[in-house]
Amino acid sequence: MNLREVYELMGPLVLRGESPGATAKKLFPNSIDPSSARGLEAYAWNAFATRKEMLESVFPRTRDAIVRTCGERAWLDLGPSFSRAHPATHAKLLRTAEPFPCFLAGRRQIPRWVVELADLELVGRQTYHHPLDDDDSAPLRLSVTLVLRGYGHDFATWLHGSERELPRGRPAAKQVVLAFWRDDRGQSRRAGLGNHQLTLLREIRAGRTPPSTCSEWLGTLLTWGLVRGRHHGELAAARVDEGRMA
Repeated sequence: MNLREVYELMGPLVLRGESPGATAKKLFPNSIDPSSARGLEAYAWNAFATRKEMLESVFPRTRDAIVRTCGERAWLDLGPSFSRAHPATHAKLLRTAEPFPCFLAGRRQIPRWVVELADLELVGRQTYHHPLDDDDSAPLRLSVTLVLRGYGHDFATWLHGSERELPRGRPAAKQVVLAFWRDDRGQSRRAGLGNHQLTLLREIRAGRTPPSTCSEWLGTLLTWGLVRGRHHGELAAARVDEGRMA
C-alpha cells in the first residue's frame, strides 16, 4: 500500500468521522489487532479536537451565543457535524472556517442573529489578514481591505465597546450596513455606516470627486482608513464625526 492509498483510507476517518474499526480493517486487512483501531480512534479524536479549537478561535462570540441560546450540548455537537459536512481540505485555518456561517444557517435551532454574528466574526478575521495598501499618493479611492456587509440586526450598537466577550441580551432587529477594514496600524476595524457615508463611498468607487459639502464625512472616512489617497492632506483639518465603532 503506497502513501496515497493510506491518505485515501484515512480521509474518511479524520475528515468525516468514519468508524476507527472500519478504517483499521481497510488499512490492516490481514490483522485483527484491537490496538490498531484504538490508535486510529485517538488520532481521529485529536483531529476533531483541533477543528473544535479552530472554530472557537475564529468564532468565540458565536460559540457563546450558541451556548446561551441553545445550550452547551448544541455547540459540542456542531463541531463533528461541521467536520463531516465540510471536511478540512485546506491547510489555512480561515479557508477551513469559511463555510461555517452557511452551515449554521441550515440549522433550524440556530437564531438568525447568531448566523449573522458568525459571518461578522469571519469577515473580521479575513480583513485582518488582508494586505494593506500604503500608497497615499494615489488618487482618492476605497481601501483595498474594505468589505461591506448588510445585516438584519444592529451589531454596531450591540457590540460597541465589546472586545471578545458577548454582550447581554441580543442585538435589536434593524437593517444595517457594517464596514470592515484594516486601519493604518494594521488593526482590524468595523463600523456601522449611514446613507450619507454609503453614498460617498459609491461616488468614490465610481471615480467621481465628492462635493465640498461632503468634506466632513470624507474627513471621517479618511481618518478611519476606509478611504485613502492624496486628498488626505487637504482634509486633515476637517472635523472627524464621532461615528459608532463596533
